[in-house]
Formats: sequence, C-alpha cells, structure tokens
Amino acid sequence: MRSTERKTAEGDHPMGNKVLEICAKLNIGGAQLVAANISKYAPEGLAITYLVFGDEIGEYEPEILARGHRVVHMRSPRGNSLGYMRSLISLMRSEGFDAVHCHTMFSSGTAMLAAWLAGVPGRISHSHTAKDDAGQSLPRRLYRRMMRGLMRLFGTDYLACGEDAGSELYGKNWFRRHGRVIKNGIDTALFRYDPAVRQSVRARYGVEDSFVIGHVGHYVPVKNQSFLISLMPEILRIRPDAVLLMFGEGEDREKLRAAIDAAQLGNAARLMGNVRDVYRVLSGLDVFAFPSLFEGTPLALIEAQANGLPCVISDRIPKDACLTDLISAIPLEKPEEWLQKICTATREPETNWSELLRQNYGTVENSMESLYRLFGQYHNRKRREAL
Repeated sequence: MRSTERKTAEGDHPMGNKVLEICAKLNIGGAQLVAANISKYAPEGLAITYLVFGDEIGEYEPEILARGHRVVHMRSPRGNSLGYMRSLISLMRSEGFDAVHCHTMFSSGTAMLAAWLAGVPGRISHSHTAKDDAGQSLPRRLYRRMMRGLMRLFGTDYLACGEDAGSELYGKNWFRRHGRVIKNGIDTALFRYDPAVRQSVRARYGVEDSFVIGHVGHYVPVKNQSFLISLMPEILRIRPDAVLLMFGEGEDREKLRAAIDAAQLGNAARLMGNVRDVYRVLSGLDVFAFPSLFEGTPLALIEAQANGLPCVISDRIPKDACLTDLISAIPLEKPEEWLQKICTATREPETNWSELLRQNYGTVENSMESLYRLFGQYHNRKRREAL
C-alpha cells in the first residue's frame, strides 16, 4: 500500500471530518470526476483520503493532492479478496474515518463489510451506471447477489446518480424504499457555448470548414463508438464535409482504429484521446452523438446539453439524463434515423442552454453540498458518541 499526499504547513491534515473515497481509478471519466469534485468543493475541515487500485497516477490525482488531500494506492481486490479486505480494515481502523464513500459498483459490498468491521459509522455506496444484466455468467450473477446483500446489510446509505442506476446496484424496490438520488451536477456556466472558443477549437483540430460530429466517452464496448464509425461512410455520402471526433481513451482504442481503417475513413474519423478542456471542445462541435448500450446519468450528455449541442443518443439511456428538447433518442436498430438526425442537426446559439440547465437541473455545488451534509451527520454522531 502506497500513500501520497500534500502536507499542510503543520505537516498533516487539518482536523475535522475524515472521509475515505474508494474510486478504483482517478482517470478522466464521469464517476471519477464526481469523486474528484468532492475534494474541489470541500469545505474547511473536511479531510479526504482517496483509495485507488494499482500504481497508476490518474489525471485527477495531482489536483487532489494540490488541494491538501491524500491518495492511497492499494493492490486491486481482483484475485486477492482476503488481502484486500485485511488492508482495507487496517487502513480504516488506523485513520478513524467518519464515513466511507464507495464508487466501485458491486465491489462496494466488500467495502461496506470492511467499514462495518472497522467501526466506521457512515458506510455509503454510490451507483453511477445502469448496466444491463443480459448475458452474464452464473458466477457473475451469484457475485452480484452476494455483494448486493452485503451492501444492504452493512451499508448505511444507498446513493445513485439516477433511478435506473439505483435499481441496478441495489434492486428497484429496495432503492425506492431506502435509496436516494444525488444528481451528477456540473458547472453549467463553464459549459456555455462561446463562438470565439468555437473558432479556436475548430482551428486547433483543423476542422474550420467541416460539419463536426462529436463524441465523448471511454473507448470501451458499452460506449459503442463502433456504431458511429459504421455510420460514417453513409454520413459522408450525405455530408461530404463531415468529420467524427471521438474524445476519450480505453481498451477499445486499437479495435476502433482497425474499424476506421477497414472503412477507409482516413481523417474523417479520429480518435482524439482524453482532453481536460471538454468544456471548450464542445463549442467547436455541431452535433453530439452518444450511442451507448447503457448508462447511469452520463455527465458527458448533460455537459453537451449545457453547451446547446443537438444530441442524437441511444434510446437505452435513462430519461433522467434528457433534460432539454435538444435530445433525439433513437433505437440503435434504426441507423437510417440516426443518419437523418445527425446530418440535419443545427445549433440554436440564441438560447442560453447553460442557464436553462442550471435552473432545471442544478449545479455541481448543489450535488456536493448534499454529500457534505451526509458526511457531516456521521462526523457529528461520532463526536457525540465520544463525549
């Protein structure tokens, strides 16, 4: 187990509420951004330790350390469940956390049991996706059932970014009775459309005169970028000026590169990698395409709406992410409708979509404040019990 932290002037963390955030990785991504934002907006006296698996330094780690919080690297629980449990209990007992907040979906069951054994008063699991059960093996189904049972038995709070995500992790009826939705808030003003930024972004990528189709998401099967690649030959027939820019990173990079090459798309379909200024990049796009096989409440889609982008999305994405009339939700089985909607998409820059989202959806500060109040309840309870 390896720990990294930026020391305060006195040499250690400020006294006060102590929370352990278990988030597996601190790479760029929706759930990881939610976890990282907990340190960004943290009030005075909240000391946060992040637990990640493996030695990789994620993109969010340096800024977390710069804010005075701590990151602990631990071996992955895969293939080493007993060792992971021992290390987790040891960490929790030695640090005396007021709450453990876990973002790792079904493996949260192990964390909730460890926190209970370590005497941590607040044991909080948090669901970020609504994954389809179809085609899962019997061992996987049994694992999910066991982990769900551990969460229900040893957890104290059951959070999710949306109703579908809550139903996925905890069970639909259980979540309705015991769970709570905390929205994935964003800084809506940051994502407001800016025509000057649009020109800069389009110049950066050499697409000044192009019809730019954008996508933001990990290069993984669930995000289904291969579907967009398969549409591009026909899109180019209708819109010869079209270019597809896909921002992200992940295990499917080589597979997607092979699909682009096989379709002979050349520079008309590009894997752009991760970027830290998505809030700027969105202004450079003409339409946002999001063909996921399943999602929770995807931040990328909410950000695109705040920017005023017409969004063509899979009808498998939960409706609680569809916050404006910018959305066209289409079955993946109807590629001709995808073609029509993408190729005829136009912006409406005269509408202040970011302000509309702020009013109708809320802000990242709202979401974070809900978490801080929850952490504070367990800190105060622990203080009362110590008197």
